[in-house]
Amino acid sequence: MASHPSILDLGEFFGFYLSMSQVPQLLERIPSDYKQAYTQHLIRSTVNFANETAAATGAVSWCDQTPWNLLIAGKLASQFPNGIFVLMLRHYSGTILSLQRLGWVIVGLEVMQSKALACGRRFTATFPTCRQTAQLQFHMIGCALSQR
Repeated sequence: MASHPSILDLGEFFGFYLSMSQVPQLLERIPSDYKQAYTQHLIRSTVNFANETAAATGAVSWCDQTPWNLLIAGKLASQFPNGIFVLMLRHYSGTILSLQRLGWVIVGLEVMQSKALACGRRFTATFPTCRQTAQLQFHMIGCALSQR
């Protein structure tokens, strides 16, 4: 999907996860009257960056494959009401092997199976209708396609 010439492959961009989840969490501890305005500005900037980068490459949309986007699926759905969201689940044993090869995680099959099931439940709860989603049994990646 992300390899289609009309779609910019942002890879694991992390911009949306950072601006919609991590930065707001960090700012919670800071006493400022401007943190909400700053966060909204950062989100708009992230959206603009993705859209402008896609336009500069001649793409009509983009795909962000950041796995952690699943944790902000509701926020992404609100930000992109006409977006298409695809959840691709890879069998958890293959995910464990890949992550272990990279030295990122060492967990048992039971833990990964539990996490995979939890991700599927979260996605299904966020997108209860199939109008905006497609579920594929391949890889645990949240992919958001913009529709500019």
